[in-house]
Amino acid sequence: MSATTLPEPLSAARGTGRVVAIVAGALLGLVAAALLLAGGVGLWADSTQRDGDGWLASPWHRFETPTRALTAEGLRLGDVRGGPDDWVDDLGSIRVRARRTDGGPVFVGLAPEARVDGYLRGVAHTEVTEVRPSGYRGTVRTGSRAPAAPPSTGWSASAAGTGTQTARWDPETGRWAIVVMNADGSPGISVDVQVGARAGWLLPLSIGLLIAGGLLAAAAAGLIGFGATGATSEAAAPEPVDTPPDPVTVTATLDEPSAAGSGS
Repeated sequence: MSATTLPEPLSAARGTGRVVAIVAGALLGLVAAALLLAGGVGLWADSTQRDGDGWLASPWHRFETPTRALTAEGLRLGDVRGGPDDWVDDLGSIRVRARRTDGGPVFVGLAPEARVDGYLRGVAHTEVTEVRPSGYRGTVRTGSRAPAAPPSTGWSASAAGTGTQTARWDPETGRWAIVVMNADGSPGISVDVQVGARAGWLLPLSIGLLIAGGLLAAAAAGLIGFGATGATSEAAAPEPVDTPPDPVTVTATLDEPSAAGSGS
C-alpha cells in the first residue's frame, strides 16, 4: 500500500500559520519588554528616588534672565476629550521650589494662564520652552511696564521670601502657568528651581505594568514555541515513500502420469 500524504494547500497553510505565530510572538515580546522596563523603572523610582518627605523631585536647575520674570506656560490639565472630570485629583500634589543665587527674596507662584498673562501684559519676561541639561531655551516677551509686587496678586499657590521658597499646589482642571520673580519685581533674575510631585499613583501603575508585561511575555513565549515546535517537527519528519505492492506467490501442482499410460 502507498503512504498517505497531506494535500499541498493544507500543508502550506499550516506552515504559514506557524510563521505568523512566530512573528506575532516576537512583536508581543517587544511590547512585553517595554512594559516590563517601564514598570521596573517606575518601581525603582518609587522605592529609591523619594526624599525624606516622600516627594519625587527633579534636580535643582539654574535659570538666568535679564527680564523681570520667568514663566512656564501652557500646562494643560483636564482637557482630555471624553476623559473623566475628576482624574486630575488623582495626580497628587505638586510643588515648585525656588531660591535666588544671591540669597535675596524670591517669589514663586502658580496661577491660571489667563491670569498670569494679564499680570505680565506689557512686562518684559521670559517664557521657558525647553529645559536642557545645562541652561534652557526660552522666548523673550518685551515690555516696559513695571509689575506690581507679585504677592499682592491672587495666586492659586505661591511663596515669597529669602532662602528656599516652596509653592505647593493641588492640580485643578485648566491651563496653568508657573512664575518665578524677584520678590520686588525687579529685573535681572538668577535662580535655582526644583519641581517635585507626590505621585502616589506611581507604585500601583508600576505594578500594573509589570503584571501586564509578564502576561504578554508568557503569551509571546507560547506563540513562538508553537511556531518553532511545529516548524521543527515538519523539518524532522521523513518524506513519505511509496512502497511497491507485496509480490504475489502462485503455487501450481502438476499431475503425475498414470500407470496405464506408462505401460502402453
